[in-house]
Amino acid sequence: MKIRSLMLVCAIVVMTACAGTSSPVSPSSSSSAAPVAAPSSSIQATINSVLSSLVGAINSTKNQSQTKSIAPSAGLTDRALFVEPRFITTCNANTGVCQVNESFEQREGCLSGGYSSVTSQLTGSINANGGTLNWSSHTSLVDCSSGGWVTNSTPYLSAGGTLGLFAQRTTVNLTLGGGFLVTNAPGTPNGRSECNFSGVLLQWDSTSGSWSNSGSVICTPGGTFKF
Repeated sequence: MKIRSLMLVCAIVVMTACAGTSSPVSPSSSSSAAPVAAPSSSIQATINSVLSSLVGAINSTKNQSQTKSIAPSAGLTDRALFVEPRFITTCNANTGVCQVNESFEQREGCLSGGYSSVTSQLTGSINANGGTLNWSSHTSLVDCSSGGWVTNSTPYLSAGGTLGLFAQRTTVNLTLGGGFLVTNAPGTPNGRSECNFSGVLLQWDSTSGSWSNSGSVICTPGGTFKF
């Protein structure tokens, strides 16, 4: 599966606050500094990391699969594009229909501390002609640090949809949801951007070998990242 990186851009929004000059301001009513947006590069790096982990989970689910002994009678082993699941709950040698239930977990350390993890599950049924399997996954970011900025998912990023697996064609259709919070390192508390996925749809087709995506990630402050 060929993966193409997504180049995303956004506008940085910086908010300022002004104190009144007509009279002294008491400590109890003083204005706090407005949050400063996280750099676009930090937000983009988080988005690309989430997409990379998701694609890696899909590829690993396929590549690490092992053929069950019943699979040859279902006509699966001679199909290069087929997923050969590690966990086939039932497989009917007469009809050639196999039920799939496969899971994947991965955890990676971030550049300057913290970690990201992804868990996924692939379920459904396939036969000698192919089939459409259901995909669901959750990505968590825990104190993931880089360049002085710390990212946490709120509470996780989800991906759900289908993988179409056929003799001459593979398709991916996934909807992404959830969000993440990017904050400054301890000691500089004003840096803060809250980001949420909005209408994000990822589509891949082996016929074209490229992604066709839509939706955006909206960050406050920070701007909008289009897919």
